[in-house]
Amino acid sequence: MRSKWRRWINRISAAASMLLFDDYIFRKSMEAADNGGVVKNSNEVYRWAIRVYSTHAAIGLRRLLDSDDRTYSLLLLLSKIEKNPQVITRRSFVLRYPRSHRDTAMLDFDDIAGSNAKSLSHEIVQTDLKKLHEISTRVRPIVDKVIAHRERKPKKLTRPTWQELHEAIDQVSQMCARYNLILNQVATLSMLPTINATNADIDVVIVWGNKTAQQIGPPDAQNTAPR
Repeated sequence: MRSKWRRWINRISAAASMLLFDDYIFRKSMEAADNGGVVKNSNEVYRWAIRVYSTHAAIGLRRLLDSDDRTYSLLLLLSKIEKNPQVITRRSFVLRYPRSHRDTAMLDFDDIAGSNAKSLSHEIVQTDLKKLHEISTRVRPIVDKVIAHRERKPKKLTRPTWQELHEAIDQVSQMCARYNLILNQVATLSMLPTINATNADIDVVIVWGNKTAQQIGPPDAQNTAPR
C-alpha cells in the first residue's frame, strides 16, 4: 500500500510543481506589466493572458482535487491514506533514511505526527482533507459549470479571486511537499523548480518589460529566491 501511495505522490507532485511554476510565471508577468512594461492592462495580449491563465489555473487545481477513483489527485490520495493512516509508521519512515540520518528521521516524524506517535493519525489527514475540500468547493463548480460547459439555466456562482487562486495553488503544492516527505522521505522547502524560475525571471522581463538580456544582467544578479 505504501509503495502504491509513493507512486501516486510522485505523479501528483510533478503536476503540482508545474502548476506552481506556471503560477510563478503569471505573477511575474503581471508584475512586469504593472511596473511600466510594454504590455499594458488595456492591451489585448494582457487580457488574453488573464483569460487563458485563469482557466488553466482553475482546471489545474480541479484536476489535483478530483474525487474520481480513476484519477491521480491529491484529494483522492489523502482520502485513501485517511482510511489507513496506521500504515505510515514511525518505524517504516525512519528505516528509509540512511543510518547516519536516523536521528533526523525521528525528528522529522515528530514534526509530522507528534513526539509520541507511532504512526500517522486520522486527525492529521482529516485536517488536510478538510482544507482540500474547502478549495474544491470554491473551484470545482466554476470549472464544471462555467469553463467545461455552459448551463442553460446557470446558478449564480462567485468566481474565486486571484488571491484565492494563488493561495490555493500555494497550499496544494505545500501539502504535496509534505506528503512527499511522509511517503518518500524527500524534503524540499519549495515545489518551485528554482533553476527554471531563475530563467523565467529573465524571460518574463524580456517579453513583458521590453528589455534585453544585456539590460537585465546575469541570472545571479536577479532576486530569484522562491516564495
